[in-house]
Amino acid sequence: MKRKEYLLAALVLVLGLVVAGQFMCGCESAGTGAQGFTIAKAWWPAWDTFEIGVRRREKRESSFRTTFFQAEDYVTALEAFQRGEADAATLTIYEAILAASRGTPLKIVLLLDYTTGSDGIVAKNRIRSLPDLKGKHIGVQEGTIAHFTVLKALEKAGLDRTEVKLVNLDLDALQQAFLHDQVDAAGIYEPYMSNLARQGGGHVVFSSLEIPRAICDVLFVKEALARDHPDVVDHWIRAWNDALNFKGSDTDTYLHALNLLNGTPIPDLKASFKGIFFTSLAENRRAFGKPDSPGYLLNSLREMQRFMLEQGIIEQRVPLEDSVDSGGIRRFFEQ
Repeated sequence: MKRKEYLLAALVLVLGLVVAGQFMCGCESAGTGAQGFTIAKAWWPAWDTFEIGVRRREKRESSFRTTFFQAEDYVTALEAFQRGEADAATLTIYEAILAASRGTPLKIVLLLDYTTGSDGIVAKNRIRSLPDLKGKHIGVQEGTIAHFTVLKALEKAGLDRTEVKLVNLDLDALQQAFLHDQVDAAGIYEPYMSNLARQGGGHVVFSSLEIPRAICDVLFVKEALARDHPDVVDHWIRAWNDALNFKGSDTDTYLHALNLLNGTPIPDLKASFKGIFFTSLAENRRAFGKPDSPGYLLNSLREMQRFMLEQGIIEQRVPLEDSVDSGGIRRFFEQ
C-alpha cells in the first residue's frame, strides 16, 4: 500500500471509530468522581463485542470510565499491558501465560470465548494436506496465538518445526506475503483467514476446530486491580453480560455497531461467528468452577503451558491456579 493510500485508509478508520463511539455510547463523559481504567486489546469479534458492552454500560452510568488501547496486533496489546500502560487486556490464554512468565502478576477474571475454527493455517491450493507443508515457508507472527496454532498443526502432522521454514512477519506483512506468493502458508485468524483463502488462491488446511477449547480468549487484569478494585471487575463482567444480551436481542443493530467499530463487512462478521463460541456467564461458571473444584479453563491453561514449555516459548512454569480468579463470576451469581 502506498503512503498516500495508507494515510487515507487511516483517516477512514479514525472517522469510523469516532462514529462507532457515538453510536455505541454517545458523547463520552467521565462524570463526577468516575474511576478511570484502561484495557489493551487487538481486533477480534469477541473483544470488540466486549468493548461495545462496556461503552454501552458506561453510557448509562458514570461510576467508571474505561479507555480502550486499540492495538493492531496481539504483540502490541500485550506489550502495552506489560509496560503498565493498561490495567487489563483482552487477549488469549497464550498471552496471559507469556505475561505471567515475564514477571507480570495477573488474574484471569472472565472467559470471553473459545474458538472452534476461527484460528488456523491457510495454505496455497497446491498444498493439499498438513504433511505437504514439509520444507515450505510458513508466515506467522511469532510470539502470538497464531504461532501456537502453527506448532500444533505441525505436531499433528508429525513434522518437527525444523522441517519447515517459519517466517516471522507482522499481521499486515503476513497478508501481503501470502497474497504475493512469498510464503506458501500463513498462520492467522478470522476474518483475515477467510479473506486470504478467497483472495490469495488458498484454503484452510488446519483450524482450531481440531483442538477444541485449546484457544481461549480471556479478560485478564493486573493482580493489584483484582485485589484493590473488585468493583470494576464486576462492572466489566456485567458489561459482557449486557453485550451478549444486546447481541442476541437486537442482532442487526449489534452487527452495525460491530461493523462501525472494526470495519469488517457484516457478511464477514457473520461468517467469522461460525468459528467462535461466545461464552455466557453461565458458561463462565462452568469454565472457572470453584476453588476446590476447578473447571475446564484451568485444564486449558495447563495444556497451553505444557506446550509452551515443550516448545521453549517459556522457560519456567507459571502458578496457574493463582492466576485464575473466579471471584467476579461468583459474585455475579450471588447477587
